[in-house]
Amino acid sequence: AFILMVLGLFITQHHWFFIDIISGSDNINVPADELPQVTSAVEFFNVITVDVFTRSNTEYWLLWLFHFSVMCAPLVLYFVLSARMKLSQSGFWVSAIVIALFCICFSAPVEISFCFALLLLAYTNSSRTLFGFAIFALISTLTLYYYMLLVPLLYKSFLLLAFGMIFLVAALFLRKRGFPTVKNTDEQSDTENATGFPRVSFGMPMLTLLFVVMVLGGANYTTFKYEDVLENGEPIVLKIAPVDPRSLMQGDYMVLDYDILNDAQTYLNEHDLGGELSERRDSGENITRIYALIQNDNNGVAKLCRMELNEPTHFDGCREGVYLPVNNVNSWQFRLPSQSYFFPEGKGEYYGQAEYGEYRFKDGKVLLLRLLDKDLKPL
Repeated sequence: AFILMVLGLFITQHHWFFIDIISGSDNINVPADELPQVTSAVEFFNVITVDVFTRSNTEYWLLWLFHFSVMCAPLVLYFVLSARMKLSQSGFWVSAIVIALFCICFSAPVEISFCFALLLLAYTNSSRTLFGFAIFALISTLTLYYYMLLVPLLYKSFLLLAFGMIFLVAALFLRKRGFPTVKNTDEQSDTENATGFPRVSFGMPMLTLLFVVMVLGGANYTTFKYEDVLENGEPIVLKIAPVDPRSLMQGDYMVLDYDILNDAQTYLNEHDLGGELSERRDSGENITRIYALIQNDNNGVAKLCRMELNEPTHFDGCREGVYLPVNNVNSWQFRLPSQSYFFPEGKGEYYGQAEYGEYRFKDGKVLLLRLLDKDLKPL
């Protein structure tokens, strides 16, 4: 465990430098490249491993040695510690193949292999403290893996989904083949497996499945409602305000600003509505949202008609039945719902030419649908 920790800490400090050497990149914290076209399993493998097996650099051979040492640590530990697991022969080789595949496919983010090795150590030594630490570290490294732009997000999702299925099939196989239970002794009960951890019953997986179904059901219901707004809502086209390009692009999405929000702030400052808003806020009333009524110009672009503190019911002189809920009133930094626009990797420059945003409105809900160019054509 001590040797593994030393190797892991060393390689973690030099990991991104190592990946730079392999990929030929001067800096991995650059906008993501366009999604590479993959036509074979070999190309997919090279993408998810950042070509660590196809490129070599003899100048940094020691760094390569440390990297692959940590990468292989879970498999080496498995062979060393497998005697404690008392697996059948078929179970032994199934586990070995799955761990080997895991080490190879996650060879670029080597910290994940490091955490997986700690999990094996914790399990075989029945150490709940180390097990909890390893789980926390694994979740943290997977979060960092998300921001590793050299591996496209789409292929990361394929890889994680594939290993989720592989682990599930392997777990079911091992459960059927069985970790042998240890007969009642002074140290271990029938309900424990050979490592000292309690055997897992079907009750916990069923509860987990029920929880997942409930979460996905709620999420999909919300998605259905939003899709209804996007498909059947009234269109609202807004002019995008000029923004500093350095703050416009953040990863794989754009943070938008609109002229109409600046007009809304000016309207409050120039009309009695601003004073009324301040008085109501000073009296303790929590006002987090006001409403912008709009009217369209000759090009169909929405302009501010007037502001109201309460949800509007009369639209005299403004577009009938349509309004924009403006949030964050207390901070005086007005925002519309869904002001961030997500786009495919490598398309930042393309969507950077957007000059308009098209929203859809229905039943008081406003959602951003798409971006438009200077000619009001969808990007």
